[in-house]
Amino acid sequence: TRHGPRYQRHPPGQAGDLPNLLTNPGNDLALVGGNIPGWTEVVGANWTQRSGAPVPHSGNYYFFAGVATSAELRQDVDVSSYATDIDAGLVTFDFSGYVRSYGDGDRSRIVVEYRDAANTAVLGQYDSGDYSQSATWLQLTDSRAAPVGTRHVRVRLIATRAAGSNCDGYFDTLSLTARLTQPTSTFRYTGPFTLTNTTTVTTLAVRDGYQSDRFTNVYTFMPAIAVDPVPGVYYN
Repeated sequence: TRHGPRYQRHPPGQAGDLPNLLTNPGNDLALVGGNIPGWTEVVGANWTQRSGAPVPHSGNYYFFAGVATSAELRQDVDVSSYATDIDAGLVTFDFSGYVRSYGDGDRSRIVVEYRDAANTAVLGQYDSGDYSQSATWLQLTDSRAAPVGTRHVRVRLIATRAAGSNCDGYFDTLSLTARLTQPTSTFRYTGPFTLTNTTTVTTLAVRDGYQSDRFTNVYTFMPAIAVDPVPGVYYN
């Protein structure tokens, strides 16, 4: 799936209402010909919806591999529209997903791969490892700057059976969002005070304008610093 640049500027760690880049992230869309829309079966041929024992984390259904020894489902997200910001080191991807199992030792694992333009080389990845969690839904999260050259993000859901006939590693409420991180800002200074090594910005500086009265020290910036509306330290 290809998406246009859909993110906002947020300071690291600040929550925002960012669009989920994953299609059908909770397996709640109706099956199409017995298949899960937006996802590709890699291992196993019985991936489907499940609605009970246990109840979903959210929505009406979750991902269930059915009868299998092991199974894998994946989705590739085309993020090439973010290329300029990715290669400048400015894009952080935030992933979240919930896993659970039936209680017989079956396991769930999530891998998020950052892949090149040809979608053949893995440039970086998050690997949750195996979880056997039956009491409650367990949230797994990862945040990382996309490696330079990233053009696709692949999310892999991997279930492994330990006992019985069903492969009871479950997945639900998946999310992948893109966040534009704050770059280091630089400036040139012209008098009248002696400029120390750093100046702390306490309020908003307006992009392409002069707002020197909004800084802790009254300087004239040539040109004005372009910053996000968040306190920070900017170096000369």
